[in-house]
Amino acid sequence: MELNSQLDRLLKYEAIEKELKNAKEKHPEFPDDVFKQLAIMQEEAGEVTKAVLQYRYENGSLDDIRKELIQTAAMCVRMLEYIGFQLPHPTGFGCHTATSKDCRSFTVDDLEILSGTISIPSLTIDLVDMDFAADIEHKLEDKGYSIDYVSLDDMGHISVGYYGNPYPVTITDKHIEDLLSVLNDR
Repeated sequence: MELNSQLDRLLKYEAIEKELKNAKEKHPEFPDDVFKQLAIMQEEAGEVTKAVLQYRYENGSLDDIRKELIQTAAMCVRMLEYIGFQLPHPTGFGCHTATSKDCRSFTVDDLEILSGTISIPSLTIDLVDMDFAADIEHKLEDKGYSIDYVSLDDMGHISVGYYGNPYPVTITDKHIEDLLSVLNDR
């Protein structure tokens, strides 16, 4: 019995390998961006969903489900091959210093909210320059904010100081959302 289960397992993997080979021949270029890779894999997973729904409600076949599962598994393997089974450690944020496969988006966890100021501890003078700071300032001003400064704080982090009445400005969710949008739009 165990021999049969091992044989079944090998046949399943063989089908995935065959599909992977076909996909690579049909589409030799694979995107560098892990999110584009994910979109490709998710598209295949959506086909599994469609096949399951057709099986359940429209007399679809189990063979169609198997076919779509094999295609999805092949795209999962292709992603794994590309990223080496581990996403690279980010060397940059918001893609301003990193290659597309190494960048990641800022989140609220990357921010430190102070009185009238938002500090970004992960952004130091080693990673960004004054052009970067000026760009943040201009984009926030374009969103209607009065910016007191965008500069290095006493801890060596990039900080954004907001100006307004009352001073210091109370940092709101909108401040945070717009700063994250500016940081992630680079």
